Amino acid sequence: MRKTIISALMISLLLLCGCGSRGYEVKLENFRATLEECISVSFVAEISVQDADSVADFTVECTRSGEKTTLRLLEPKLISDVTAHLSGSDAVIEYDGLSFDSGIRLGEGLTPIEAPDAVLDALESGLTSQFQVDGNVLAFQVERGNGRYTTLRLDLDTMTPTQAEIYADGRLVIRCAISDWHME
Repeated sequence: MRKTIISALMISLLLLCGCGSRGYEVKLENFRATLEECISVSFVAEISVQDADSVADFTVECTRSGEKTTLRLLEPKLISDVTAHLSGSDAVIEYDGLSFDSGIRLGEGLTPIEAPDAVLDALESGLTSQFQVDGNVLAFQVERGNGRYTTLRLDLDTMTPTQAEIYADGRLVIRCAISDWHME
């Protein structure tokens, strides 16, 4: 009899432990479903790009509607208001009425111009793992294959993204601080 009670308590404890972490996953899946139904998403991203020799910082205003993403450079001021239009694997740069093909072929998610789209792609889908809660922040990883993954941080109450880190071969490549998040 005692073994039966202990077994029942252990099963209950396992179920309760599983429900706690499962709750974050359910909340994330609900957020992903809402994001998928949106007509457009916009946010500001402070992007820091790191390579072996240097760090470059940019601030962009990002808007995605359907398959098209528009990035408007806010910082550095010297080149602010340059706009990039991303669609499929092409990027067109526009400034002061002039536009030209950037020559960049998109698809890896490892360049500054691709970072906001890579963040949105990771938020929308992908295999999630390593859920952690620190105060009011939910952190998790989204695997992207070939040694690449994105770590995302969301406000736990609103499920608003606050930060993303893009890794390649275990090395941090791009960090994005996210603000002014809007979904329509």
